[in-house]
Amino acid sequence: MVRGHRRSVVILAATLVLFTVLLIPWDTPPTPEALRSPLRRLVQEAPPGIPRLDLDEKVARVSQLQQQAAIAVSRQSRRLPLLRGYTEARRLLATAAAAADEALQAMATRQAGSRHEAITRLALAQEALLNARAAGARAHLQTAGRRALIQQEIALEEAQHNLTRGDYGAAVHTAGQVLSGSRNEQENAARTLARLRDQATVARWRRWVDQTVASSKRQNSTALVVDKAGHRLLLYDSGSLLTTFPVDLGLNPIPDKLHEGDNATPEGRYRISQIREGGSTSYHRAFLLDYPNEEDRARFRQARGEGLISAEAQIGGLIEIHGYGGRGDDWTNGCVALTNPEMDFLEGWVKEGTPVTIVGALPMAPGDGLPGTPAGAGSVH
Repeated sequence: MVRGHRRSVVILAATLVLFTVLLIPWDTPPTPEALRSPLRRLVQEAPPGIPRLDLDEKVARVSQLQQQAAIAVSRQSRRLPLLRGYTEARRLLATAAAAADEALQAMATRQAGSRHEAITRLALAQEALLNARAAGARAHLQTAGRRALIQQEIALEEAQHNLTRGDYGAAVHTAGQVLSGSRNEQENAARTLARLRDQATVARWRRWVDQTVASSKRQNSTALVVDKAGHRLLLYDSGSLLTTFPVDLGLNPIPDKLHEGDNATPEGRYRISQIREGGSTSYHRAFLLDYPNEEDRARFRQARGEGLISAEAQIGGLIEIHGYGGRGDDWTNGCVALTNPEMDFLEGWVKEGTPVTIVGALPMAPGDGLPGTPAGAGSVH
């Protein structure tokens, strides 16, 4: 009996030891924090401005590996502790961590390239905008052109803000728009200024002036020449240049006048048709020109026939040389403005019928010179 009892005790003890051994886990599973770590790190450390599609692909890859690791943990956790093994789960987590590291490195490299591209594109945009501003100033851009440049300035500030906050893709895109828009405005200004370098046009202007000066000499009379590009009025008497005055022109001073409301100062050979002063003018003193003349009307009809102006456009009129100038800016609706004292001085030299020739530009021919201001005119300037 005693021997049998001992055997039972031994068997029971062995059974308890066996069950205890089977219930003690030989391996421990990754913690919940470890199971979430690769994906969380990828999302948190991803550089800003990475394209969403690119980031989503990398997130999907790391997320899939983490899910597989979690499934491996769950599958092993249903086995007896002694039989559990989490080697596969740890391998999957290590692969997920490596994929996250690789993705972050790739994104950092790409981000560095994007940053360099954004900085380069911004520098090009800034240079293009500066060039457009300079060209626009020379071409005296009209309202639409000035507004376009303001929009480019606003867009450039937005691109700089995107660069600062690390959104390099947006910075490249916006800077590209500024670059394109500024170059367009620069080309528009260049087209406006091109007529000042056109040899045939310049030769025609020079011929007009030469004929006006020759007529002044032949008739011992006074003549006025307005050089729009030089913003000057030249006073001739008996073929000799007496003095020059700075002038303000129309808001659109470079082109020739085509129609009413274009704010351009006309080009051509005119005469003073009326001298206005006192209550007959709002500009202190004014010399009304006989614009439009027959050449202006012919050019107007041609422009309308070619579709350059609308059928409803009118040719306009009331072009004057008048006072209240001296502002150092172009502000009239197409007239030529001098200071009031300068108009008072000119009034003593002109009369109805005095020739007034207006040209886009007047390159000085060899031998040309600007004599000093005549006696009595010094107080005018």
